[in-house]
Amino acid sequence: MRRNEALHRLTQEHNQIAVFVIEDWNGVEKYAQYNNFKVSSEKDKYRLTATGYSGTAGDSLYSHNGQQFSTKDNDNDEKRDGSCSEEYEWTGFWFHQCLSSNINGMYLMGGVTTPNALVWYSFSGQFRPMRKSRMMLRPSP
Repeated sequence: MRRNEALHRLTQEHNQIAVFVIEDWNGVEKYAQYNNFKVSSEKDKYRLTATGYSGTAGDSLYSHNGQQFSTKDNDNDEKRDGSCSEEYEWTGFWFHQCLSSNINGMYLMGGVTTPNALVWYSFSGQFRPMRKSRMMLRPSP
């Protein structure tokens, strides 16, 4: 089963809380919690809903909320002159006019900066590569 289909199935029946834990190359760990997290079906191109932010990492999903998932062969972003997936070296994500986070980015040893790195812009207010991330889901009470 594809990852987006799995996320859709996990989030379709009950409101989910999503927590993203992000760590930088200095060992600093921060989190972003979304009290309303959902991924729609393939028919709606796996549209992301991520609202109700709280946390210490900043809301880097703000511009991605409401966006359909884009890949190199299925461009659904709102970038007028090209494809965000191509610009970010074939990364798939819920691009708007590209990104403020790329949780699907590559782990790049030593924090090497490239367009396809794992980033969470609001972590530091810069496009710095992150060391690691985790995403956890649980039903909302």
